[in-house]
Amino acid sequence: MARTKTTNRSSRKFLRIVKNDDRISNLPDEILLHILFLLPTKFAVRTSALSRRWQNLWTFVTNLQFDEKESTKTKSNFMDSIDKVMIKRDSNSPIHKFSLNCYLNPSQDIHRLHNWICEAIRHNVKHLDIVINSQWKPFELPRSLYICQTLVVLKVSAQIDLKLFNPRSSISLPFLKVLHLVYVNYMDDASASMLLSGCPILEEFFLWRKLHDGVENVNVCSPRLKRFTLGYYDKYTKHSSTHRVRVCAPSLEYLHIVNELSEDIVLEDMSSLIEAKLDLSLPRDDNEGKITELLRMISHVERLELAGGTIASLVGVSDYDLPMLHNLTHLELYIDSRVSRLLPQLLDCAPKLKVLVLDMGLWLDHLRPCWILPHSVASCLSSCLKFIEIKKWSGRIHINDLLIYFLKNAIVLKKMKVHHSSLVKKSILNELVMFPKASDACEIQFIRHAHGK
Repeated sequence: MARTKTTNRSSRKFLRIVKNDDRISNLPDEILLHILFLLPTKFAVRTSALSRRWQNLWTFVTNLQFDEKESTKTKSNFMDSIDKVMIKRDSNSPIHKFSLNCYLNPSQDIHRLHNWICEAIRHNVKHLDIVINSQWKPFELPRSLYICQTLVVLKVSAQIDLKLFNPRSSISLPFLKVLHLVYVNYMDDASASMLLSGCPILEEFFLWRKLHDGVENVNVCSPRLKRFTLGYYDKYTKHSSTHRVRVCAPSLEYLHIVNELSEDIVLEDMSSLIEAKLDLSLPRDDNEGKITELLRMISHVERLELAGGTIASLVGVSDYDLPMLHNLTHLELYIDSRVSRLLPQLLDCAPKLKVLVLDMGLWLDHLRPCWILPHSVASCLSSCLKFIEIKKWSGRIHINDLLIYFLKNAIVLKKMKVHHSSLVKKSILNELVMFPKASDACEIQFIRHAHGK
């Protein structure tokens, strides 16, 4: 939203400059069209009033962006304005990107939505971004969307329901590389799998689900997939023993799973995986075993982020159950007060660790003990750990012990960056700076944030 406001301010400033000093109008069409391409469509259209030079130039723009949240018009006028743009634009100009964010009443507006999408498809659209806010019955997108031969990026989001397609329809998206589906309602397991099978060169898949979306078994098998995100919107939902997730992607480099509903998560052929982020809330029955098994499946990653239920589940794991993370160089943890035992274990499992990031936003001061000095020092502290970042540091004494432990034992540490609350006393900061460090090259950087951030 902040970025949109900045763009709008810049657009208004641009219009004032052109109006007061028309030297910009002397630039070649190619440059002017590139400028218009960067503007929201409503501002690109307004340039037609600047002079005769600009009158029809906007009709050749290949980037169409319509956002009802940023419009001062009534809903009816907003929809009418999109119709006018689609009718008046040059019929021979392609549409490279079509972006729409609006509230939709399917009984009244579905035909308009279909017309806009079909018009974009007829003009060889490459990037289609549809965000629909609706509290009405599910509706379908035009079938021509699923056989579009030019689409490279497809993003569909509906806060309530969106019946994506009829599973009996053929799917052919030969050039699609990026697919985002948010809060989409499917017909069944087969419909979701069919969509992926029609995207032979898919590289990025973002799947954010909701309960009762029609799918029980998520089966993601894609030979060229490089990035995959899977999440649920409700982290407090009860787990279902019938839900399964299977990911088989030999080219996958990035994996992010958030608040997964399923009990059974199977990762096959993760040989190319470089980075993984796990924020899981698994059922208490053997949740430790399930988390450690997942870690074994991805134990060769170079970057790892653990948060939420993942950390809670690992707290009780024994030293022998955690897998060795031989390639890990970057570790980020969202930790709470129970980390005293887990953190040394993870450090012991990461002999090549170079970067450690600790987010203390979940730290509850009333839960103790918070930090217990480990019996031994992890090898990474004496050989390769060079950067530590502490986020949301409260300055509490029992948390300070953790920071002091790193300063005392990290022999090759070059920098410790500490994000702290404005409530932290200056004397505490000075005490940390003056503490004797194992590394003479270590620099401590404090970044102050307003209380609560």
